[in-house]
Amino acid sequence: MIRESEAGLVSKLFIFEFFQGAAIAIFYTSAVSIFLTYLPVSDLPKVFVLAAVLLWVTGFVYNKLEHHQSIQRIILIGLLFNLALILGFKIMMPLKENPVFLFLFLASFNVVYLFNNLEFWGLASLLFDVRQSKRLFSIVSAGDIPAKMIGYISAVLIVPLIGTENLLWLAGG
Repeated sequence: MIRESEAGLVSKLFIFEFFQGAAIAIFYTSAVSIFLTYLPVSDLPKVFVLAAVLLWVTGFVYNKLEHHQSIQRIILIGLLFNLALILGFKIMMPLKENPVFLFLFLASFNVVYLFNNLEFWGLASLLFDVRQSKRLFSIVSAGDIPAKMIGYISAVLIVPLIGTENLLWLAGG
């Protein structure tokens, strides 16, 4: 149950999580589709190994940021980093037949997803006390489920119109 005094903040966090979740779903759809266009499915385990290394590095960097920056600055850094990564891959799309590019492109989805979750839940844990967290975290995180559904469904509907590569503009937006 959301109290009246919490409704505005919960709504803002829900919307924030919703739009980031949709963008990440669209980014993933583009990355995995392009990857599988040029490389075999048997290369996916290698992507996951690369992603594990990148996730470790991302967690390490986030931990350092968390101890030296304010949460507002971390959120801004996270948003700008995710945007730069997505748009950077769009700009480098002429390299899409290069296996190194494809591996980094798909593995970076996990980095974007992790950074989003770390910054979002770091913020949420600072905004709510323990009792509020028990009541509200499930409501706030519920924005991620419809966001992913809408992101994946919209990708299916939009790809015939704009192409898989141009999904990155949508994800960046």
